[in-house]
Amino acid sequence: MNHFAYIRIAQEYGAASRFVLTHYPGRYLVRMKKALILYRQSIWNIDLYRDSLMAANIRAIDRYLPLKSGNSIVGIYHLLALCMTLYLVLKALWQLARLGRSSLQASILFMVMTIWYVTMISVSSEYGENARFRAQIDPILFTVFVIGIADFWANIVRLLPKRTPKLATG
Repeated sequence: MNHFAYIRIAQEYGAASRFVLTHYPGRYLVRMKKALILYRQSIWNIDLYRDSLMAANIRAIDRYLPLKSGNSIVGIYHLLALCMTLYLVLKALWQLARLGRSSLQASILFMVMTIWYVTMISVSSEYGENARFRAQIDPILFTVFVIGIADFWANIVRLLPKRTPKLATG
């Protein structure tokens, strides 16, 4: 029953968002800019989360990721993963259009698009959800990134000219 209350809240939030976008677009863009700047910072640099459990989760995830730099920025992995996710989505759309829709492919495409959409909207526009969302979605995005790199590499290898071994004559 609790979710029925959220319908009304979501409708009111949508109306408020439309009002802000139509009446104060400059303020909205400034807020988006601040959110993106915040998004690119390390979680432990944000006062609100510096000593929180969320920051500890981010540190734990970040400890096992490559590309370390003194005070690494977790958001970089999101940006890389989003590029690879978009690549996979475009490839899936092309394959679905070419081969016809199968339920498995459509389901996978829906899951990837959901992750991509939620990442772009939630992390880019919300301050408070930023840390919690990162702690929960980083492993998924990193997995999508690894799958995307493997798929991209397989396509490159497939496009390379085939070398035929020269037989020794003699």
